[in-house]
Amino acid sequence: MIEALHINNLQSMKAFIGSHFMFNVLNQIQNRFLTGQTKEAVQVLSLYNKMLRHALNTSKTGMTSGTEEWKFLENYLISEQMRFQGDMQYHLTPELIEMGKMPAFILQPIVEATVHASLAIGHIANVQITFIKDAGGMLYQVRGSNTDQNIPEKYRENITRVKERIRIWNEHKMAPISLTENGDTRIIRMTL
Repeated sequence: MIEALHINNLQSMKAFIGSHFMFNVLNQIQNRFLTGQTKEAVQVLSLYNKMLRHALNTSKTGMTSGTEEWKFLENYLISEQMRFQGDMQYHLTPELIEMGKMPAFILQPIVEATVHASLAIGHIANVQITFIKDAGGMLYQVRGSNTDQNIPEKYRENITRVKERIRIWNEHKMAPISLTENGDTRIIRMTL
């Protein structure tokens, strides 16, 4: 189990670090420097530094805390908003209540797929991520201005990887995780 979770975690981290996202961030930094937007370039570099540090820190255990995941998502969304400017909006609410450890790279690939599904059909990506603590656990709801049919194939692969992480986790952990998809909404439930 541990080995399967580590392998899946490394695959997820590799997908994040080696993704188009990384090259888009580097291009964004370069373009901002070349156009005299030094302050914005440094801001994007700082955000990417935080995200990369998070990815590398979680690679050791494959785990993260709710607060770390929230900060990671916020940095990712700010970076994408800077990249797409007026074509991307997000609402992230509220800050996660600390709930212990959870598998890394569960939420970000789903948020990324939601953003790019909207952009693929020419819509403004309007993504809402809601964290709700209830009696049974933690609910993460990701809603976008898209449907499942609009998700580009490379982002579908990320969702497949998330489903595999959840499957491995559920086979060997006490707190089950589920992923439900319905049109423009994806819900992840973690039982505490």
